[in-house]
This record gives sequence, structure tokens and C-alpha cells, in this order.
Amino acid sequence: MIPGNTSLVKVILFGIAAWLGMMVMIMPMPGAGFFGVAIGIMVPLMALVLHIIFGAVMGTVFHMQAAPKPAYR
Repeated sequence: MIPGNTSLVKVILFGIAAWLGMMVMIMPMPGAGFFGVAIGIMVPLMALVLHIIFGAVMGTVFHMQAAPKPAYR
């Protein structure tokens, strides 16, 4: 279960968790170190911003898809 009251909050938190997993597991593989600090400080910061933006867009789209559709007559 992901904490949060709305789908937007839940998917942003999921994006942050995905970013954290990427920074800890994926970035050290090519030799960039934890959080990619061997490349520079902008790498983890921009990756976090992009994960949050992606999470916000994905949460908004999912929320719009889950909203009840008006009945057309």
C-alpha cells in the first residue's frame, strides 16, 4: 500500500521511490556511485525532478481515467 489520500500523491510518492531505487541500485552499476555523485550533483537532482513530474502527470491521467463518465442520451 502506498500512503496518501489522492492518486496524485500516491503516484508522486511512487515516483520518488522509483528514483530512490534507481539511485541506489542502477547508478552504481556503470560506476557513477550512489546517487550518481561521480557524474555531478545535477544528475540526482534532475532525475528526482523528472520522476516527480512524471508521477504528477501519471497520477493526473489515472485520476481522469478513473472518474465516472457522464451518460450520453
